[in-house]
Amino acid sequence: LEHPVMGYADPWDGVYKAVQGWWERRHGWKADTEWMHIGSGVVTALYFNLKLLIPEGEKVAVFSPVYDPFFAAVKNSGHELVECEMDCENNYYTINYECFEEELKNGVKAVIMCNPHNPVGRVWTEEELEKIVKLCVKYDVYVFSDEVHADYALERKYTTMGKFPELYDKLVIYT
Repeated sequence: LEHPVMGYADPWDGVYKAVQGWWERRHGWKADTEWMHIGSGVVTALYFNLKLLIPEGEKVAVFSPVYDPFFAAVKNSGHELVECEMDCENNYYTINYECFEEELKNGVKAVIMCNPHNPVGRVWTEEELEKIVKLCVKYDVYVFSDEVHADYALERKYTTMGKFPELYDKLVIYT
C-alpha cells in the first residue's frame, strides 16, 4: 500500500521462471521466458492474436465440435470460420486429416487447436499432433493451441505443441 498503483501490473521475473519450471518438470518442454506474455484469458488473447497475425477475411479452421467461444472469436475478429468436423466412432473422436488438408489447400491461414480437446476430452497423441504440424508447416499455417487443460490429462501422456520447433515461427500456445 506504500505505492500508488493498485491495478494490474506486469508480473515479476519469478513468475515467468516458475511457469517455465512447471512446464519443464511436468511436460518436458522448456519454453523461453522471453516468449511468455500475460493475457486476460484464452478467448480474448485468441481474438487479439487473430487480429494481429491473420489478415481480416482470411480463413481460420477449428476441429469441431470445439469450445463454443472459439467460433465467436473467429467471426468477431473478421475472419471466415472453417469447421473441420472430427470423425466419431463409439464416442471416440479423431481428426479427419484428409478434410483438414483439403481446407488448408483451400486457403486456411490458421487453425485453432484444443489440446487436450474441449469438449470431447481427447488427449492428442504425439503422432496425431505431428501430422497436424507437418500439414501446417507444409501450407505455412499458424497454429493457435489452447492448452489450458494440459494438467488434467490423466489417462494418456499429454504432448504440448511446443515440442515441435519447426512450428515455432507460426505457433501461439495459451495456458
